Amino acid sequence: MSATLVLVSWLALDAVSPIIRADDTQGCPDAAAVAKRLSGLLGSGGEPGAPDVVVLSVAGPDLHLRLSRGDGTLVAERLIPRSNRCAELADAAAVLIAAWEADLRPGASPPLAPGALPAPPPPVAVSAPLPVRERAAYEVGVVPALWVGGGPLSFAGALRAGVWSQRAPVGMTMALSATFPFSGSSAGLARWRRYAVSGGAIGRLRHRWLFVDGLAEAVLGWLVIKDEGAGTPGGAQATFDPGLTIGLRAGSRVARRLELYASLGAWGAAWRAPAQPDGSRAAAVPHWGLLVGAGGSFLFGLGP
Repeated sequence: MSATLVLVSWLALDAVSPIIRADDTQGCPDAAAVAKRLSGLLGSGGEPGAPDVVVLSVAGPDLHLRLSRGDGTLVAERLIPRSNRCAELADAAAVLIAAWEADLRPGASPPLAPGALPAPPPPVAVSAPLPVRERAAYEVGVVPALWVGGGPLSFAGALRAGVWSQRAPVGMTMALSATFPFSGSSAGLARWRRYAVSGGAIGRLRHRWLFVDGLAEAVLGWLVIKDEGAGTPGGAQATFDPGLTIGLRAGSRVARRLELYASLGAWGAAWRAPAQPDGSRAAAVPHWGLLVGAGGSFLFGLGP
């Protein structure tokens, strides 16, 4: 009986009988059940005056009993183990309340002998939940893209791996990439290819299945230049080509372990390419570019 204020009706003229409140026990025990059992334990004598008030509430694995005078003065309180056997729990609460009343009101009859009373319910073992070991989430993705700006239109592609924190939407990412121009050298540009490995941080803003990621990576590149007009037909020059990439990707998780997205990145070389064999330096190879592409990632290590 929720939100129930029970005054023992069959002892309404008896000042000994306390008022039982059990608004926070979810009916186990019920205030009426405790009052009914208490009526058989209290005597008919006692001092007149405002009845005492007993408040029953849940306190974790225990039942909390508070006995107060009619003016609100706290007299006694006790915790007893809870169980799902509500009838036995009501008996135990009634016995305790009767013992309190017998001590507080000299005219009240003491409770029955201990042997005649129902045994209190056994304590309920409450095991703490085992700590959940947090596992990182992993992703492996493929991103084909186009290189735009800083030279002729080129094809680029990246194989990306990442690891995500389970506590915060941040992670670390690493990629292997390559860029190949569609056409040969023109307008003073050398024939070139660029290979790179990059690594850095990634962060995510997410709303349900939609997300936007921000990436920042340091790039360790390897630039291969082949300039047939430099007097060395078929010759090639390879050089270290570091740089920096910042980018965005936006998409959606289309399945539990699959994400599809569009990406936009800006790449810049840390320094200009070295001079070519004919002495030219300017515009030998592009030293910046935008990468526009779309790809997908598979996710691993997710919880059940």
